[in-house]
Amino acid sequence: MTYTYIAPIITEITAVENISAFLFLLGIGALFGNLVGGYLTDRIGAPKTLKLSLFGFSILLAAFSLLMILTPSTLSIILVGLVALLWGIPGFGMNPALNSFLISLKPSQASMILSFSASALYMGIGLGAIVGGGVISVSSINYVGIGSAILVMVALIIFVFVNRATDRKASISNQNYSGQY
Repeated sequence: MTYTYIAPIITEITAVENISAFLFLLGIGALFGNLVGGYLTDRIGAPKTLKLSLFGFSILLAAFSLLMILTPSTLSIILVGLVALLWGIPGFGMNPALNSFLISLKPSQASMILSFSASALYMGIGLGAIVGGGVISVSSINYVGIGSAILVMVALIIFVFVNRATDRKASISNQNYSGQY
């Protein structure tokens, strides 16, 4: 939702019309995020990496709405640049963890699972644009970041429950398997 409306959001905060430098910073953060996400997935596991990424992503999305209280200035430009850079880290750091987590659910169906994941991603982008438009029509562009943050927190809560359910299922399956000997 926030990315769809990023140009008017950044322009509102900074009064800068050409946002290419901010998108460049986001891209650098995204590159770093993919590297960090892969590293953390290997070190602490996909579920923990996803939880950290979703939480951090939510905070940074909300930051765009919080920055709306600033008047356009050099400080607002620096802060938006910093948020854009940081946004890329959890925003794209969750990709390796998500793929790893989804593949772990049914490794024999990895191709199918990842294709459904990509489809869900694109559907979410489209729905985010619609919801963001709704937020703007009901209130203003100032609340798109907060709206996005709330939706990401909902995703985090859902993931926590899904992860618990898969852990429980794996635990039961392991008990049944080890009990056969």
